[in-house]
Amino acid sequence: MNVQKTSQFEKAPESEVWNAISAFEQILEAMPDDRTALETLYEAYEHIGDRAQALQYVMRLANVVLEEQDTSPMVWLYSEVQRLGTGNPKAEATMKQMEDLMVANGMPSPADIAPQKRRPQTKINIASEMSLAWSLLQAQVLTQAEYSTIVEDLTENSTKVFDVPVTVQHVLHDRGMPNQERVIEFLCRDSTLPFIRLADFGFDGAPQNLLPMEYAERKGALVFETMGTDALVAILNPYHYELRAEVEKETRKKCHFFLVQADDYDQCLNKIRGERKVRMSA
Repeated sequence: MNVQKTSQFEKAPESEVWNAISAFEQILEAMPDDRTALETLYEAYEHIGDRAQALQYVMRLANVVLEEQDTSPMVWLYSEVQRLGTGNPKAEATMKQMEDLMVANGMPSPADIAPQKRRPQTKINIASEMSLAWSLLQAQVLTQAEYSTIVEDLTENSTKVFDVPVTVQHVLHDRGMPNQERVIEFLCRDSTLPFIRLADFGFDGAPQNLLPMEYAERKGALVFETMGTDALVAILNPYHYELRAEVEKETRKKCHFFLVQADDYDQCLNKIRGERKVRMSA
């Protein structure tokens, strides 16, 4: 049975995947049955080609689902355990338990079910933000307690719908953490990106038309000005190099990137929305 999958790590650099693995394994130390962490680790290990570890985590996830008697994810979970674990006695025992639960709940046997797509991917890709949080912890810019809070919030928020990006900076701001300035200072120094305040610019929303709104609302990048044929771009995570490459490809311009704070970014984003609303109603 072949399962068509989508993964939040599909385009992520391997370094980001390893940082996410470190972050989510720490979450499991505190919350061993956390579904999001188990699923993310299964995806991450499969992405880097470690099928044995991927099987271990998808089996742990299956056992949590079995314990909770939740049949809603059972079809795709059964398929993944089968795909990764055929011939593995523990995997086959888990598959038998899942099959028994499905039949007991009036569901057809997995053998009678046509190959299915995995359930729609609703999570936001937070691998780069997990990587950022880990880097801040390693640099001792965040305490262990702050890091744990940020990771938990990022994980929870990745499954929700917001009108702003899910980022480390937004967690710092929303939580009112006292070291926001220290984080910005470290990021500027370590990444060598200049820091700006968007509120200091006479903002004209027109340059943002160079990027789809998805970039500003979900990915954490917005064009706030042009300079000749170049574009000036505000970002929230200076280490998200894949995003920077995407922005240059999408705008077809030479881009100059600047680090901004979350509240400043959100105010600029609201101005963009306001100007677009005015133009649409004109």
